[in-house]
Amino acid sequence: MLESTEDSIKVIVVGDGNVGKTCMLRRFVRGEFTELYKKTIGTEFMEKDVFLRSSNTTVKLMLWDTAGQEVFSSLTQAYYRGSSAAVLAFSTVDRDSFIHIEQWKQKVESVCGPITMVLCQTKVDLSHEASTTSEEAEKLAQDLHMPLFRVSSKDDFNITQLFEFTAQQCVGSSEQKEEAVERVEPSAEVEQQPTEKVDETNAKGQANATAPTTAVPKKETKKEIQHSGGNNNNKPQKVTLAEPHTKQKKKKKKCSLI
Repeated sequence: MLESTEDSIKVIVVGDGNVGKTCMLRRFVRGEFTELYKKTIGTEFMEKDVFLRSSNTTVKLMLWDTAGQEVFSSLTQAYYRGSSAAVLAFSTVDRDSFIHIEQWKQKVESVCGPITMVLCQTKVDLSHEASTTSEEAEKLAQDLHMPLFRVSSKDDFNITQLFEFTAQQCVGSSEQKEEAVERVEPSAEVEQQPTEKVDETNAKGQANATAPTTAVPKKETKKEIQHSGGNNNNKPQKVTLAEPHTKQKKKKKKCSLI
């Protein structure tokens, strides 16, 4: 199903600093929440098994929390490689983090290419202080062709659904690729078969054309040949050809010794 070991999925969480990425991951993995902000230096790694109801399977999510400050940009991008999905997070109360989402998308795509991406609006419990309207968030999701999840780490709202959805998208994408490969392989074999038959036929024809022909000598026998003579009746006369005579071997005389 998935190429990685034990059906594991690498997910990176990116976005500006202080949008609540670390709080969201700790709430999801450990069930903890703290309002004390601590800047992430580089990256932080967590993992958790997720049961997917739709496919009745369990997968391991390898979650990478990346620093949002520009000073760590070159360091954190090294951890993007091999990711199957990315969560792009912005804060309800931070307008700049919303504006920078497109830049984060470009950074991920420059390293990972086209992978599963989900837009995440954090801190929706502070909607009364919102610097971004719901309409603006929905329009951004449509423009970037990404699903939108609104979450709250404080209220433990919609976080589990966010990561379950992300995992399911990765599994579905992997299955579609495998099915596409299976559909292509048999058709390639069928196309090769007529070519092989034509080659065999041509080879046989060439062998027959180049094979030398030998004449089989005929045995000499008595034959009756019709020969038109010069008699008055102008009737054909039959002439009999005799078989060639063979030389008889002379018998040696035996001398008796006295």
